[in-house]
Amino acid sequence: MIDKIDPSFGDSPMGIDSFNRLNAIFVAGVFLSVALMVLLEDFAAQVPPEFSQYHFMSNPDASSDAKLFYPKVGFSDDTEAIVKTALAARTLSDLHDRLWGRLG
Repeated sequence: MIDKIDPSFGDSPMGIDSFNRLNAIFVAGVFLSVALMVLLEDFAAQVPPEFSQYHFMSNPDASSDAKLFYPKVGFSDDTEAIVKTALAARTLSDLHDRLWGRLG
C-alpha cells in the first residue's frame, strides 16, 4: 500500500513493471495506491520488505467470505513504490524466466 500520491502523476500512477520473456506467472506493477507482485513462492525472499506478502492456502474454506489479509502501508509515496517495484521486477522477471528455461 502507498501512503501518498504525488499530484504530478495526474490521475494516478499505473503501469506494469515485469519484463518476462518466457514465463507468464510473474507480474508486478503499481496501480493507484497499491503496488503488487504475483510470483512463485520460491522467490518470495527476493520481494522488498515494503511489500506485505500473502500466500494462498492449499485448501481454502469456500464458505468463508471474511477478509483475511490486511496489507501494511509500506511505501511513503508512489515514487518510492514505482522505483522499488521496477527494480525488484527486473530480478524477479529474470529468475522466473530462468526457472522456466530449465523446466521447459
